[in-house]
Amino acid sequence: MWHNLMFFSLENKKFAKFFECFEQILTLEKRELIDEKVMQHVTEVYRYAIKEMVDTRQYFDADFMTRRIERVFKFAEPFLAKHEYFWGRWAEYHEYRGIYLRERAKIAIPKEAPEKQAEALEKLNAELKEAQTQVAEYCLKECQTIMVVGWEIEKKKCELLLEATRKLSGHWKVAYEADAGKMEQLSLFKKSVKPRIEETLSVTIEDL
Repeated sequence: MWHNLMFFSLENKKFAKFFECFEQILTLEKRELIDEKVMQHVTEVYRYAIKEMVDTRQYFDADFMTRRIERVFKFAEPFLAKHEYFWGRWAEYHEYRGIYLRERAKIAIPKEAPEKQAEALEKLNAELKEAQTQVAEYCLKECQTIMVVGWEIEKKKCELLLEATRKLSGHWKVAYEADAGKMEQLSLFKKSVKPRIEETLSVTIEDL
């Protein structure tokens, strides 16, 4: 029942009910019904809310959706943390949050008194930095979740890890380019996985 209602609510843009059904399914221990496609829908709802904000220049619904989807991910974590797609979609949520913050600022900051705008920009930059950091850290979680025992000899796991590591590398550099320690952490991680991926996939990787 909850599964059918979840998709019915999504199709009819009843997003509050969609998230309620999502959480009920997990509560009822039907976690296998919350797969990668469902998690993709969660972030697509956020993308839709951001587009509506840009189109209407009203940000209150997007503010609510930002908080609500964050709660959805936190609620789902104990149930879905073993799946790499969960961390990948949580990283994607924070990518969209960065877009939301920038687009919201274009609407909200000009409404501020001139003496308050510098403070608002400073807050925006801090929030954007935090979102970039979250993207990077959840991309790392995605990679680590793929690396279950025996991943080195599974072609599918190596393909997933290669794609996830490329994504991690790009976001890590954005978040931590000025942090030598963090950049060394990324370098060591890539050095540890690259030869194993190359061996299993019988390829030479130049762009990692």
